[in-house]
Amino acid sequence: MTVEYKNWKSEIAWLRTMAKRCKNLALASRGIAPSDILDSLDSLSTSLNHRADSLEKAKGTAQAS
Repeated sequence: MTVEYKNWKSEIAWLRTMAKRCKNLALASRGIAPSDILDSLDSLSTSLNHRADSLEKAKGTAQAS
């Protein structure tokens, strides 16, 4: 699936939204889903947040130049 973004701010917003959804799904599924799946969702959430942070930092640095 390819997602096209209007700009880097919308990409960051999308990444943060997906990270929040993964985290909420993992929290809501405690006790229902296997722990390895919950760990994967937590890991994905963290990864998406780190990607958003990296992109935000990179774009901020590029604009400061």
